[in-house]
Amino acid sequence: MESSTITILCEECAGLYDIVAAWHDPKKRQPKLRCPKSKNHKWRDWIDPDKCPKYGTVLEIEPGGPLVLWD
Repeated sequence: MESSTITILCEECAGLYDIVAAWHDPKKRQPKLRCPKSKNHKWRDWIDPDKCPKYGTVLEIEPGGPLVLWD
């Protein structure tokens, strides 16, 4: 596993994005947290449960729900 990700909500795109929050290799430069569409967009952490930015309904992950690991 090379990185850790977080889910952000871009307030300008009204989109949810999983972005790299940290590289586990100390030789790699740490990423700047930002919207993948524009570095000037305002965003915030999306913390479960929270509203869907597109539809306004509450989204939440079931306890023991999906966890994705890939390499």
